[in-house]
Amino acid sequence: MTKHISSPFPAAVHSTPGRASYQHDRHLIHHTPNLSLFLVADGHGEAPTGHTVANHIVQTFPALLHTHATHLANDVRATLRKLILSLDASAIAATNAARLYAGSTLCAVLRMGPLLYCANVGDSRAVVVSATRVRPLSQDHHCDAPAERARIESAGGYVLGGMLNGYISMSRSIGDDDLKAHRNITPFPQPPGAPNTAKRQYAQHLLTAEPDVTCTSVEADDLVSVVASDGVWTKLSNQSVAKLVRTGLSRGKSAHEIAQMIVKKAMSKGSRDNITAMVAFLWDDDHLTSCVGPRFARFSKRSNVQVQVKSVDSVESGLDSRGSEDGDGTSSDAVEACATEFTLNRETKTTERVDRVREAPQGRPRPRQRLVRSKMARWKSSSDAWRMRSLSTAN
Repeated sequence: MTKHISSPFPAAVHSTPGRASYQHDRHLIHHTPNLSLFLVADGHGEAPTGHTVANHIVQTFPALLHTHATHLANDVRATLRKLILSLDASAIAATNAARLYAGSTLCAVLRMGPLLYCANVGDSRAVVVSATRVRPLSQDHHCDAPAERARIESAGGYVLGGMLNGYISMSRSIGDDDLKAHRNITPFPQPPGAPNTAKRQYAQHLLTAEPDVTCTSVEADDLVSVVASDGVWTKLSNQSVAKLVRTGLSRGKSAHEIAQMIVKKAMSKGSRDNITAMVAFLWDDDHLTSCVGPRFARFSKRSNVQVQVKSVDSVESGLDSRGSEDGDGTSSDAVEACATEFTLNRETKTTERVDRVREAPQGRPRPRQRLVRSKMARWKSSSDAWRMRSLSTAN
């Protein structure tokens, strides 16, 4: 079943397993009269079930927002913290019931009027791209960060090769019961050089779900917010993503097309992880035109864009399959829960192509013209050679 929802500003996501065997990323775009939610969850764990916690997040988060709606209106930061910790507890209960170990990052951006709240757990990231700069909304939780390393060591763990107990590269996550509940057991192999922790009791969770919550105002020169998994950020810097966004806007690209540009660029840089990029416009077309230029107004025809959210029941059977969420029909059975697709009007795309052809430089031949000219040149040279051979034979 496909459900249509309306959004005050265009938003889109593009996700692909990349070069990995399974797609563990999940994402969610959710709108209510009071807020808009943009969420990316990067799952990890054993290959067939690594999406379990990420899937639990996108299924549970909207209901938790509704439950905490009254508190959210009074104190957003404290409510988000309480919401995410309860989400972590329910994720651990779900994985324990299924007798599996899995976890996920969580990076959620809430737009409430002129304010953007970002709650982050793990190494996914959110940024705001403006006309001249880029502002990070979150900080990655890596084990080699000084504050994270100090917390891990005070709890009785260690960091080896930039990984917590030589096991996982992030210092915070949702789920991962083996690094939270089993405080008196060390289920990790002891590699050479690792401290002896076989009989050490952990004072607290080595891996925590404590979120960082930030708040910023949407400024006049802000263009879009980008939320992406680490499959993007391991290969692209904030400035690189901002450059892609500005290039896409200057060419009249939609939010979906800009998300595609980011994912394709990360893949071309050699990213081997699942890749998810979510792009949300922060202003309407008229305001963006004043920031980017008149070319954006000529090509921006997003009134025909429809946001489609797949229900969980219709895609549950294909959650662990390999496939790209580009809406091209190549893997319709592998669409993730709450996957967002965008259907563009064919006439709009045709009009854009015609406009681009008309604006092509006249002094440079088009590819088809170059091909015809090169064939004529080869035919002429071969004809001249044949004529010279005929004259020499006649003489």
